[in-house]
Amino acid sequence: MKKPYCLMIGGMSASGKSTLAGTLAEKLNNLDISTAIIGGDKFFRDELPVMTSPISGRQFDDCNSPDSIDSDALYHSVRDMLSQAVDIVIVEGISVLCFDNIRKLADTVVYVDASVETRLYRRIRRNLEWGSSLHEIGDYYVESARFGEMRNFEYTRAYASVIINGDRPTEEVVDMLTAYLKSKINR
Repeated sequence: MKKPYCLMIGGMSASGKSTLAGTLAEKLNNLDISTAIIGGDKFFRDELPVMTSPISGRQFDDCNSPDSIDSDALYHSVRDMLSQAVDIVIVEGISVLCFDNIRKLADTVVYVDASVETRLYRRIRRNLEWGSSLHEIGDYYVESARFGEMRNFEYTRAYASVIINGDRPTEEVVDMLTAYLKSKINR
């Protein structure tokens, strides 16, 4: 059995990683290229680290820290999926590029780079759907998330072999990545 091709997708919060992974997997599966997704958000620890806001001194659960992820469970999940009978494994999440052992499982690393305005807009829409108030979303971003993102995830773009503009329509990016992946698995 041939080892599946592993595409890893990182980027800042709300940059479009999950949307890209889902749309790409759907297109590949429709082309009879079996594709599985591992979402890094499924590996958040039950007890999150706490960060103190440099602005107000308030404490927040820190979802924007690699320590919030059970990296051992994520690693084993990726490694196990790479032993399955699929053509492509897509691993996506804000923290997936932070861990050397996980990143080394990738054949190609993609970083989704979206403007802060786009990411903030997406965060607001997503978190409103989850039941957060606009004030809660704004406070968390201004006092916590933006600092965690810059400290913990901005540098991971250096690991990418491909940097994608997350402000572009997802379909354009999916078409490009589909052609690239087809060439990598000789389809």
